[in-house]
Amino acid sequence: MKSKVMGLLDLFKPAWQSKNHDKAIKAVQKISNEEKLKKIAIKAAYYDVRLNAVEKITDETFLKEVTLKDSNEYVRKAIVEKLNEQNQALFVDIAKNDKDHIVRIAAIKKLDELHQTVVQDVCVDILKNNPYVPSIQQRIAVIEMLDEQHQVVIQDVMVSDIREKDIEEINNQAFLSVIAKKCKSPTTNYYDHLPLNFAALRKVTDQTLLVDVAKNAERIPVRVEGIKRLNEQHQELFAYIAKNDDIHYAGDENTYDSAEGHAAVGKLTDQMLLTDVAQNAKNPDVRKLAVEKLTDQALLKEFALKDSDKYIRYAAVKTITDEAFLKEVALSDSEWDVRKTAVEKIKDKAFLKEVALKDLDSSVRKVAVEKITDETFLKEIALRLKASDWYVRRAVIYKITDETFLKEVALNDSDDFVRTAAVEMISDKKFLRQHGYL
Repeated sequence: MKSKVMGLLDLFKPAWQSKNHDKAIKAVQKISNEEKLKKIAIKAAYYDVRLNAVEKITDETFLKEVTLKDSNEYVRKAIVEKLNEQNQALFVDIAKNDKDHIVRIAAIKKLDELHQTVVQDVCVDILKNNPYVPSIQQRIAVIEMLDEQHQVVIQDVMVSDIREKDIEEINNQAFLSVIAKKCKSPTTNYYDHLPLNFAALRKVTDQTLLVDVAKNAERIPVRVEGIKRLNEQHQELFAYIAKNDDIHYAGDENTYDSAEGHAAVGKLTDQMLLTDVAQNAKNPDVRKLAVEKLTDQALLKEFALKDSDKYIRYAAVKTITDEAFLKEVALSDSEWDVRKTAVEKIKDKAFLKEVALKDLDSSVRKVAVEKITDETFLKEIALRLKASDWYVRRAVIYKITDETFLKEVALNDSDDFVRTAAVEMISDKKFLRQHGYL
């Protein structure tokens, strides 16, 4: 019986008091009488029904004295946004004392230039005491209002929920650098989030902040990109990074991931700092890159003769122009690829003949042979070298034009590769048909 009575009473209630949420809102939207709207703003059970009423009320005294007591933060926020700019004292009070950050943010947005100290204090308070402000848009709004003196608070602000589209709204250089430094993927995929890191980093132009990213970003690709975006004035920093780049083994102990060192050396132009890196960098691949950029021939010769790392010696030899010195390397270095690099730069034919006959490695002898034009010598070496040295002998055959000699080799040499090379060099069709090569 009681429920029937209550049902009958509901029939006589105003539509804005309906338990049907949508019906109540639609009813408010049809009301234009300010007094009725004020009553709804105070008494409606649903907050968004009250919110709809507040948005239609124009009486600022009512809004200030009555509705600011509303229990819902979205209603209070809407009122703050409706009040005119003359209510500075009220905005200060709300900014300092409202219990919800979205209302406080709305209030500080309304404060004028005379109250910027309050704005800064409230922004810092919100970020320090609630760095995980639920909405990224709200965090961005607060951060964008911070002046340069209060940027330090940004370092602890949550960034894990930021998406690439949010970057477009962010102009605060410090916050962009924090995103670049700290955003990490929640998955095991190393490259997740990198587009976000890079999107933020692309908007950072402040060189001091880029230095921070280059040194302190949590992910190597971001640190590398930070290095690349620095201007040339940071030579000492580039040298420091290059020297101290850790050795990351990539697959086996002879393969190094040295992306930071590579990027830093790529930006280095100061010869003294390059020398320091070439001598003292932890990563051998970085040392090699530094040597390749050195111009001091005397220093390069020292590296070529004395460095224990063959790749450093190789890099030095590539840049040396003194042929007498290159001959010394070609005769004395213990590593074939260093000797080969030296031989590639030597023009002295007599010396090249000596190498072609005496070097212990076939790759070095082959390079020497390919630079020799004396066909008499080439024929001699083709006959003198052992049959097993087919690699060099084949290179020799490709340099010879004497078809009589080539025919002899094609018919009688013990090695298939050498005979095939000789056949390829013969132009006598009759001979080739006679012996089944055509």
